[in-house]
Parts: sequence; structure tokens; C-alpha cells
Amino acid sequence: MFSNYTSLKDQIEKEIENQKSVLNKFPESISRPITQSCSKHLAQFTSFQLPFKDHPPENFQNDFICLETPEQVNWILENLMYGLQLSHEYQDIIKDCWNIYHDWLSILLDEPKLFLPQPIKDNPRHYARKMLWHLYHLFVPRGQTPAPTKHVMMCHGVLVLIETIAKDSKLLDSDLWEEFLKFFLAINNAVLSPPFQKDDFGEVLSTRIIATLFEIWLIACHKVFPSPSLWKTFHDLCSNWRHHMSLITEWNRVVNALTSRVLELFNDNKKISTINTPTSTTTTTTTNNNNSNISNSINDTNVAYDIQNIINSMNRQQVVQSWIRFMHIIGRPIDFMDTHGMIKNLDRKLLLNEQLNLPSQITTNCVKKLPLIHLEYLKSVSKMIETYLKTQSICSVNSLLDLFGVWLFETVQMTRVEFANGQAEAIGCLCRIFCCLKTGEKVNMEYLSRFYSILTTCLNKQVLINDEMDSCECLFSIIINCVGFYRVDLDGSVVLLGAFLNAVQSIFKLKYTQKEQLVCIGSRSVSLTELKRSTIQLFSQIISLNLVEYKSRILEIYLSGMSNESDSLNLQLLFACGKLLIGEWVLDECKMRTSSSSSSIVEQKKEKALYCYNQIVSLICAPLKVNANTLQNHSFALCIFDCLTSIVSADYLGILNENDNQITKIAISWIWNYIKSQIKRRSRDHTKEMHSVICSAYQCLISILITRPDVLKDKQTLQTVTNCIEIGISGSSSLLDSELVYKWDKELKPASLRVKEAAECVLFYLMEYQNQSNDLRQPLSEKDFVDLVNTPEWKFYALDNSVIVSILDRQLLNKECNMSKITPQVILIARTAFNRQAWLINQRQSSLFKMHNKLDINYKLNKTITELYEPFKKLYKYENYLAESQNVPKCELSIPSIGDISTKLYKNVLPKFEKIKKEQIDVENEQIVKNLDANKDIRIHSQLDESLNMKNCAAFETSSRIFLTNLGLVKLDAKLPGDFVELSNVNEAILDLDNVATRTYSQAFIFYVRSNKTSLKLIQESLNLKLNNQFYEFVNTLGNIVSVNNSNDNKKLKDLNGLDSLIYWSDICNELSFILPNNNNYNSLTTDFFKTKSQTLPNDLKVLIVWLENIQDFDHLPIDEMVMQTDYITPSVNMGTRPKEIIVIFIHPLKNKLNRITIWSNLAKKYYYTMPLIDGMVVSSRMLSSMIRQTALNIFRRKRLEIDDYQPPHVRRKNKIAEIIKKHQIKKPEPELYTSFLMGT
Repeated sequence: MFSNYTSLKDQIEKEIENQKSVLNKFPESISRPITQSCSKHLAQFTSFQLPFKDHPPENFQNDFICLETPEQVNWILENLMYGLQLSHEYQDIIKDCWNIYHDWLSILLDEPKLFLPQPIKDNPRHYARKMLWHLYHLFVPRGQTPAPTKHVMMCHGVLVLIETIAKDSKLLDSDLWEEFLKFFLAINNAVLSPPFQKDDFGEVLSTRIIATLFEIWLIACHKVFPSPSLWKTFHDLCSNWRHHMSLITEWNRVVNALTSRVLELFNDNKKISTINTPTSTTTTTTTNNNNSNISNSINDTNVAYDIQNIINSMNRQQVVQSWIRFMHIIGRPIDFMDTHGMIKNLDRKLLLNEQLNLPSQITTNCVKKLPLIHLEYLKSVSKMIETYLKTQSICSVNSLLDLFGVWLFETVQMTRVEFANGQAEAIGCLCRIFCCLKTGEKVNMEYLSRFYSILTTCLNKQVLINDEMDSCECLFSIIINCVGFYRVDLDGSVVLLGAFLNAVQSIFKLKYTQKEQLVCIGSRSVSLTELKRSTIQLFSQIISLNLVEYKSRILEIYLSGMSNESDSLNLQLLFACGKLLIGEWVLDECKMRTSSSSSSIVEQKKEKALYCYNQIVSLICAPLKVNANTLQNHSFALCIFDCLTSIVSADYLGILNENDNQITKIAISWIWNYIKSQIKRRSRDHTKEMHSVICSAYQCLISILITRPDVLKDKQTLQTVTNCIEIGISGSSSLLDSELVYKWDKELKPASLRVKEAAECVLFYLMEYQNQSNDLRQPLSEKDFVDLVNTPEWKFYALDNSVIVSILDRQLLNKECNMSKITPQVILIARTAFNRQAWLINQRQSSLFKMHNKLDINYKLNKTITELYEPFKKLYKYENYLAESQNVPKCELSIPSIGDISTKLYKNVLPKFEKIKKEQIDVENEQIVKNLDANKDIRIHSQLDESLNMKNCAAFETSSRIFLTNLGLVKLDAKLPGDFVELSNVNEAILDLDNVATRTYSQAFIFYVRSNKTSLKLIQESLNLKLNNQFYEFVNTLGNIVSVNNSNDNKKLKDLNGLDSLIYWSDICNELSFILPNNNNYNSLTTDFFKTKSQTLPNDLKVLIVWLENIQDFDHLPIDEMVMQTDYITPSVNMGTRPKEIIVIFIHPLKNKLNRITIWSNLAKKYYYTMPLIDGMVVSSRMLSSMIRQTALNIFRRKRLEIDDYQPPHVRRKNKIAEIIKKHQIKKPEPELYTSFLMGT
């Protein structure tokens, strides 16, 4: 940059040579006394020794030697200049000379000191220039180590004085400014260019003198702006100072401040936060306490050092020109790798400064510091790049590479082992630049190809050998800084997939040691745990690429990573990767089945998918074995259950048949081991968090039983499930007790009420399975039968204090039959803690198929109710699960026939019995003949049918009694059971019970953000426009579009405003809706609907799903306004206030049909709370909707576990049922109750 300029280096050297006093011609024994006498006398009249400040007494004025002519002043200055050259032995003389110069230079300030010679007052600029160059001798090293404190303080005083003059003087013109700058370059070169050793003059003063130079130079940029020749000289001399760390430190401070200001100017003066750069820590602490203190004082750059204020006072042009010049002032990073040139330069300095008497070894020691200084330089460049990346709206990848690319590429391509850390920092900078590619941005192909070439070389060259981590700095730096490599649309990035997999595999094989291992990556050290975490994040993106040629290898690498990983957070990330892997493998098999592939290929694919499923589930569940870490790390165990739930709940796992359940059975046994181990822990170990995880384990078990009910055909698995239920409800297990204790004798001591309720929930789903459709409507209730029965008279009973049964007697008459035939019916609605079910029972004395005249009895419900009613689906055949059932003896002949009895006694009786039986048969036949003769008109069907003898029961309206009798609840020969009671006046209470949810309800809100359209109004308008096809595909696969008020099921996407329609998904346990809010009107019907559904919805949690066309809009969204917009959908007590927790899942589609996931939350958590999705993951479009659904469910499931007073739906309903029974039961005597059964009253 400065090659076309002319350097003033020769002028400065000539000026230094001219600074020779006439006293230098004489021996020191003659010259020194002259200087001492003059300086001592004149020093009495300086401000440092005067006992007054303003008006001196007359005796002082008389004693003052008045220098009246320029010749006199020049002679004195010659003496004083000689005094500044004396060795450290004569500090008093140097101090007097310094005092005089300090006072006389104040002529450039508004308030000069007293007793200044008249010639200086008359020509201040001329004498200021002379005195300034005389002070150069003060900064020339004397060779004494350590440097005297008094001398260092005098140098410090000169710097402070000149800083003050530069800031405040009104006499500085451009010429004098040039002399000031040349003087500062000269003294810096004198102090910094020679090699130094510990605690010597150059080391102690380096930080302060460089800081002052940069500050003075910035002030000059503001007032006169230095000439190109001065910039060239500055650049050339900096090449002599590269062995000082303080050069990099202070350069970084200035350039960082300038960069911040430039970005502010180009960003409408918006404040840009910069990365703070601490004062250099390379200042050596000496054993001399006094020298150490003075060193710290001098190196305190806060003393009159306000760079940011100076820069803020500069205009736009000055800032930009200063910034670009300071960027290049110290040279390129590769220049710091020229050790041979540095040795040559330092040796030359030693020859020119023989009086320093420094050994040649000091040169070698200085050169050894270059790798560390080079690293510090690149660290400074890295911080500048980070500052640029914070303002992506201003800069692009190409512009950053134009600015820093040459430096970084040169550094990486230079192969020098000792500079490996700096090279690692450089390649890390390149990775971060490329990984911050903006949406739609194109990278210059020259830069991209060069970058890919470097990555390929580093990834393939630095391979771990025998798990050794030495000399792999660049490899580790790439992994740490390329975490987002596949999150952006970099053309041709797939070509690096093989190289990245090699690196991932190598790092996964690294094993942890007891002592924490630190890996050196450029300017910082990270633990092996952090390195592996970054590797896993990169690996998760590679999984979704789903390239056929790499699938088997990716699975192999994953299994290796799981086997060698012990960190809980890393394992959670790997769990999420496992979910992705299973999904991609199984979906590939599904795709293969639908194609025209041969059966052998399909079977082979299935075997691989099953192998993938079995291996991953096995590794995920493995920590559930009796493991102390898992027992104590509740968040980790919770993550296991979340991930396992999401895996077994996936829709695509239906391809696995009954024979593929072996690993699922093992998973159930491991869940049992975990629950058993936790409940059996000491009481002091039981906490709320532990019980929450146990509840999560039961919920996971429910998911397995719902999705894989075939596992219950195995006797051992069924026994394991019942053990889980038993220990949850009672707190103990029969298998674990020393003696067998029956259920009715067992004392119930559950771990907690929550655990007991969770176990009861498993028991319910074990005993009864019911398919749920994606329909918002509820099962039938009493009001649905109003049209069928004119005046329905429902009877209400309570069973076992936990079930409410409503019964309606109804008779259907077939008027078309010749005979008046009726079919009594019982309509029964049962309400339990878990659901509401409607049953229709036909009461007949024989089957319709056996009747002589077939009765065409229309016993179906009307069309409207038939549409609402969803018949129950039989899931599997009821078969004997006992494996040893074939060994059970048959019982048909358990009572022997008479012929089989061979005893003598029975043989004597047998003939008598045969004679009696024959006589009885003859009597009965004779009577039948008589009856036939007496009733000739009666025709009897060959098959006796008791239905012909059925009486007309039109007035018999107590068929419910028959049903209750069949259930064993009403017996005339026994007392009524105490847990069976009749209820009255319960209509309103039943309505309240029906408004209590039977399943947990969750909801998420979907927003579409077009590129650069980040205002709430524009976001709401997006749904009415043509949007990305990937978005339509995503939304359509989230669930079914349903109507809230049953008005119209034919809804389009743009109509999904949450008022009367939404996207709905459900299973037997959960309901989930996705709402696309696009206006702010709502009605009472919608509010009532959500009021019922939202009973299990946490009030202090909002989940938003935001589709971003432009990933850069992430930082500009009005999240609070979007959250407030959702309040009209689900009004609550906290309406209008910000929820305590907000989770936003951002989805950004990539050109390769993948989707970048970014997760934001206003609360910081130390664990991954959004499994199976994690921040930074890349997901394929075919997996996206499933992952979003499961993530939303897991978020709300975890939130409910955190709420202290949360009650699951079945607990709410159980309490409500108990309350109704207690309030509305009828306490009748048994005779009255039997009368009501018989008479129908």
C-alpha cells in the first residue's frame, strides 16, 4: 500500500546525527562539570523547584540569569543537550536538564511557565523544534539493566508533555506537526528497534511509547493529516519493531476503534459493539518491586489516552483514510514469519549499538517470540472480522475477503511448524467468513476454490495418528469454526464431505482422560469436550445430506462416536443425531417399497434400517442401566426419554413388524431398571426434579405401548410393564420384596403423588387402547340423543367412586313386521378419569339370525350422529401370550364318564341307572305326542326357538336393570356393593366434567417472514400471498386442517387464522394444534373452545415457529409484538403481558432442499430443551414436520414437569368425578333402590 511513497527515514537519521553538542568534543571530565553547573543553577527556576507558582519574590528575580540573546540560549541548549546524553550514573544532572526542557517547552501552551528566556518567547516554534530533537537523547538506551526508575519516569514525563501539547497547543502548524511526528518515530525506533532482554529499557517503555505514538498520530490525522511520506516512514520503521508484543496490542486497540467507527458511519451511526481488547499482558513482571510498579504505571494506557474520543471527533473522510492506512501500517501477518530477516535486522542493530554491550543470544531470544507475536496479530485480525460479521448488512463475504483474504490465504499456505497456531487462527478466520454467507449471496469462485483447496489439504494432511492430538491445530480449528459449514448455500460444498467425515471419525475416536484435556486452537485452548461438541454439530448437518454412498459410513461413525462419548451434553446432541439417522434410513426404505425395486433389494434395505434402529435405540437407552451419573443427572435422563419418545412415536416406524420388537422390549426393561433404581434411593435423595424424570419415564413407556402394543404379547415384557406400574403406585415391587405380598394386603407408599398418578396412567393405557383421529370433536354425550328420544330420562350411577355412568332405556319397534316385535336398547355413556365413551346395547333373548321371521329392526343412530361417532378399532387379535400354552392339559374330560369308572361298586349300580333312564325317556316321548295331537294348528320349527314364546314387553322399560345385573352390580340375592350409588341433579355437573380435557393440549403459532419484510403488519399479510412451495409442503404435513366450529372443513391455507380452523394433530395422549394468526378478531365460540382445550396449556410459555426466507432477518423480528398477536387466540389471565418463557423455532430453507434450524429462547438453559431438534441443526424437508411436532410436544411436556401445581388431565377429571359423587349421590335404603330398578322410577 505504501510502496509508491517516499520514506523520510534518511532525513530522520540525518537529523539524529546532527544532534551533537560542542561539549562532545571535550573529555567528559571537562564537559560534565560545565553542564552540571549550568543545569543546576537554571533548574532552581523551574516549576519543579520553585516554592511559589504565580508571582516570584524580588530576590528570585534578581538571582535569575536572564538569557537575552539567541546565542546565549543556543549555548545553554548545547550544554543541556550534552547533559541528556550522560549515563545513568548522573541521574541528577539528567533530571535538572529534563526539568528545564519541560518548563521551556510549555511555551507552546496557553499558560507557559515562569522565567522563560525572551528569545524562546519571541520564536517559540523554532526553539520548540530544537528542544524536541534534543530530548531524543533521553530515549536512547544506555545498556543498563534494569533501567533506573527515575530515568523511565522522565521519559514518561516527556510523553505526557507532548501529548498535552499535541491536544491543546494553538501554535502547532503543519511544519511543526511534521517535526513532532518525525521525532516520535525517531524515539520509538531508538527504544524499540534494538533487541531487548528482560527488564531492560526497551521492554519497560515499549507499551507506553507505542501507545503515545499511535495517539499523537491520530490527533495529527484529525488536525493536519500526515503526508504520504510520513505514512511510508511509519510503515518502514514498524518493520523494526515486530519483536515487541506491544506493537500488536496497541495497533489492535487503534484499528479496532477505527473499525468500529467506520462501521457506525456506514450503518447510519448505529452503535457497533466491539470486542474489548485488554491491555497487553506481555509486560514482564520484574523482581524489583519499584521497577515493577513504575512499569505498570507507565504501561497504563488509560493515562491521557482516549483514542475513541479522538476518533469520534474526526470527520468521515479522516476516519476512513486513517482506518485503511492503520490497517496496513505494521505489515502483513506473513511478514512476521520472516525469522531470517528479523535476525539479520537485529544483528545489525547490535553492531550499530556496541555501547549496549548485549550478547548475541538476545537476538535469538527475541526471534523466538515471533510465533507468539504472529499469533497475537492474527488474533487481532480475527477480532476485527468478528466486528464486521456483527454488521452483515454492511459487508459481504467477498468484501471481507477483499480486505483480509490475501493475509489469511498467504498465512495458511506458508508451511512453518513453529507458526502453526497462527495458521490455525488464520484458517479459522476463513472458515467463519465463509460460514456467514448471507441468503442469496454469491462468493467469488476464485476465493471459493482457493478455500476448498486449503480445507481439503488441511483435513487430509493433519490426520490423527494413534489418537495423538499434537500438530493438528489447523484440523481442530477447521472443525471448531466450520460448525455452520453446511448451514449455508455454498456451491459445491458436497465435494468436501469425504474429507470432513475423515476428520469427524478421527475426533470421535479420541478418548477422555481423568484430567481435562485442552486442545490448542489458534489463540485459545478448548477442552476435548468442546471440540467433540463442535464435531457433533457438524456431523448432524452431514446426516441430513443423506448421500447414498456415505450412508453406511455415517452410521459407522455415529456408533463409534456414541461408544466413545461420556459427556452428557454431547450425548444429548448425539441422541438428536440418532433420531435423524433412524428417520432417514426408514424413510429411504419406505421410498424403496413404493418404487419398482425388487423384493430382495427392499428386504436388504429393511434389514439395514432395522439394524440402524436397533443399534441407535440400544445406545440411547444404555445409560438407563444402573449408572450413578444418569441417576444424578436429571436433565440428561430427561433428554433420553424425550429422544426415545420421539423415536418410537414417529409415524414412519410402522414398517417394523412384530418380529422387530426385540430392542423395544429391551428398552422397556431398561426403563424399568431406571424407575426401580430411582424409587429405591434414599429418601433424602428424592427431589422434585427426580420425580419429574420418573414421570417422564412413565410417559415414554406409554408412548412405547401405544405405538408398539405387540410387545405385550411377550410374557416377560408384560411382567416388566406391570412391575413398573406396581412400584409406581405402591412404592415397592413384589419381585424385590423378600416375601410375596398380595395387592389387597400391600401398604401403598408411593414415591410421590405425581409418580403414583403417572403409573396409574400407564395402567389405563395398558388395559384399554383407543385410536384417536385428527378430529376436534368429542365422543357422544347425552345432548346428542335429544333427536332420537322425545323425553330422554337418563339415570346416573357412580361406580367405585371413580366412574360415572349415565344410562338411557330405549325400545325400537319394527312396524313393518306382521308380528309386534320390539328390541329393548340401553344407551350407556361412561365417564372415567381418562375419557368418555358411548355404548349401544341391544337386549334380545336370541340372535336375530335364529328367529323364524327375520326382523329388519333399524337400530342405527341417525346420520348426523353416525358421522360424529368414530367406531373403536380393534388393534390386534387377542391371543394367548403364554409361550407354554401348548403344554396346558385339556379340561373337557376332567369329569369322567360312567363307562370310565371300573370299580366293582359302580359296576353293580350301572345297570339300575340305565333302566331308570330308559323309562324316563319313554314317558317324555309319550307326553310330546299327546301335546301335538291337542295343538294341530301350531307349527313348530325344527329348531326350537324360544323367541316364539317371547311375550310382548312393550311396557317393560327397565332394560337397564338387566344390563346392571349382567355386570353383577344388582343382585336380588345379595346386598348392593357399597361402591355403587345413584346420582341425581347432575346435569350441570356433568357438563362441567365434560369441559375438563381428557388429553394434554399444546399449541404453536406459525409465521411466515418474507425477505426483509420484518414488521408485524407485513408478516401478517404474508399468508395471503403466494409463498415458498417448501412452506406449503411443510404446513400440509404437520396435521389435518380441521374446523373449530364444524362450519366448513374445506379450508385453504390462507384461511387458517385460528378463529374457526387450524392444523390439528393428536394421538391417544396428546393434542397439538398449529395456528397461523393473520388478524386480530375473535368470537366467543372460539374462545370457549380454546378455554376447554387450554386447561393443560402452560400460561407462561409461548412457542413460535417462524419461516424465514432470509436468515439475516433473524435479528430484526418484533418477537414481542408477534407474541402479543397470539393472545387473541388463547386469552388468559396474563393477556397483554410478556410470557415468562418464549421459544422461537426459526426455519430457513436452503437451495439444496434442506432446512436450517435456529432456536431462540429468552431464558438461558444449560441443557438441550428442544429435543429432538437442536439449535443449528439441518433437517431434510421430509423429516421437518415430524421433528417440529415432536419438538413442540417435548417442549410443553417439559414445561408441565416444571410446574409445581400442574395436574394431568386424568387427575383433574378424577378429582372432579369424586367431587360430583360426593355432592350428588342419593342415599336410599336398599328396598327403595331395588324398587326403582324394577319399576323404572
